[in-house]
Amino acid sequence: MSQQDHHSPNQGLFAGRRVTVVQPDTLSRDRLVGQLSVLRYQDAGVITSQQMALLQRLLPRTRLESLLGSIWFQRRLDAALAVSREELQQILRLAGSERCDWMQQLGDRINLADRPLLWHWVLYPLHRWWVQRLEPLYGAWLNELEQLQVMRRQLNAQAVFWQTVVDVPADLESRITDQLEQLNQREQELTRLQSDCEARLQLAWPAWYAQTSKEGDPVHLMPVPLELGTFWHALQALPHQDEAALTLHEWLAGRGIALGQDHFYWQPPAP
Repeated sequence: MSQQDHHSPNQGLFAGRRVTVVQPDTLSRDRLVGQLSVLRYQDAGVITSQQMALLQRLLPRTRLESLLGSIWFQRRLDAALAVSREELQQILRLAGSERCDWMQQLGDRINLADRPLLWHWVLYPLHRWWVQRLEPLYGAWLNELEQLQVMRRQLNAQAVFWQTVVDVPADLESRITDQLEQLNQREQELTRLQSDCEARLQLAWPAWYAQTSKEGDPVHLMPVPLELGTFWHALQALPHQDEAALTLHEWLAGRGIALGQDHFYWQPPAP
């Protein structure tokens, strides 16, 4: 990431100090996520600092980053599940293989009668896939809006900082103001695109957006869009037909929603 260093030799609170300010156009979401992902998983109790240190020592950086960004790790964050010792050992064994593909080599046993797992590990990812299919740019718009918020905070921080410096470039204040104006215009444009897209999504799957209870009975999501018909029929059949689990897995894995080694089943809770 390129940076511009500002140094003021003048007297005052920041006299003689070297100040580094990241320019807005150099921000990268991938970089931001990469810096925060380790702490994010540790703060959520998904992985301990000792486990993370072991992974950082034994896995190449690119392989570790792909692991942290994988569906397998995201699931544990969604369900607040800690990585077990056995799972860590499995990851290290897989990482030692010549061809390590987390999507194909990792997996979970998923009881779809467990409603929180059904929602967080299947239905929410299914909905995200469906949204991406209808509007491929929707996720990019949301990501850019997040970047713009970071840019706004940095620009405001620059403005506050330079108020404490005696010798300020003559056009600095106007440049910051211009950048904020450009940022505001882009934010308004993205917000309008997001709003229009969400209106279309609600028309395409009104039952999803009409839910009155969070993570309730999936039956209230019907009728579902036609492109989800195969998945939905298999989900409805699963409590009575074990072979429907294979259809579910094939359909979900084929669209990058499930992992290659996932196993779906239906086991109602004991009365």
